[in-house]
Amino acid sequence: MRLKVKIGLVVFACSITCLPSCAQETPSDTKSTFSVGLQAHYGSTFFAKGYPEDPTSSITQGLTASLYWQRTDRKIFDKYLCLPRQGFSISCYDYNNSIFGKGVNLAYSLEPHFLITPDFSFFPKISAGTIVLSNPYDPINNPANKAYSLYVNAYFSLGVGLRYQLFPRWAINLNTEAHHVSNGGLSDPNYGLNWTTLSFGLEYFPQQQALTK
Repeated sequence: MRLKVKIGLVVFACSITCLPSCAQETPSDTKSTFSVGLQAHYGSTFFAKGYPEDPTSSITQGLTASLYWQRTDRKIFDKYLCLPRQGFSISCYDYNNSIFGKGVNLAYSLEPHFLITPDFSFFPKISAGTIVLSNPYDPINNPANKAYSLYVNAYFSLGVGLRYQLFPRWAINLNTEAHHVSNGGLSDPNYGLNWTTLSFGLEYFPQQQALTK
C-alpha cells in the first residue's frame, strides 16, 4: 500500500508540473480542444494479504465513457517535455461475483503524455473519485463480503498506457490499471476491493484534429 501511494504521488507531481501545457499530442498555438472517449475493460479482482477468507478471484468487466480537456502550449512542452491532459469519466464494472456485485464510479484523471513519435505517446495515469457498489457487507444477507461495507466508497487507480493517432479525428489507446476501493475506515469490514484491468479505448475529436502533423 505504501508503494502504491509513493507511485501515485510521483505520477500526480508529474501531472501537476505539466498541467499548464497542452494535451494535444503535437504542440501548437491552439488554446484548447475537447475529446470524448469510450473504453472496454477486462481483468480480475485480487485481495491484500490478510483477507480473512481468501476468496477466489473473479473476472471483472467494465465500460468507461470519458470527456477530456486539452490545452496547447509549445513553450511549456519544450520546457517539461510532456503534454498532459485531464478528464472526467463515468465507469460501470461487473465483478461477476455474487459477493461483490457491481459498481458505478465517477472519477477525475490526469495523464502526462510523453511523445515517442508525433502520432504515438506513452502516459502514466492517476484517477480518483467515488464509486457506488451494489452489495456491501451484511451480517445476514452478505457476510462473506469483507472487502467493503458501505454503498458509497472512495475510488483510486494508477495505470500506464499507449496512445496512437489513427486518423485526424480518431485515436486509439491501450491501458493497464490497478484499481482500489475503500471507505477510509469509516465502517468495518473494510479490507478493500482491488482489481486490475487491461483496456482498449477509442477517442473522437469533434471540432478539430487531435494531432498537428
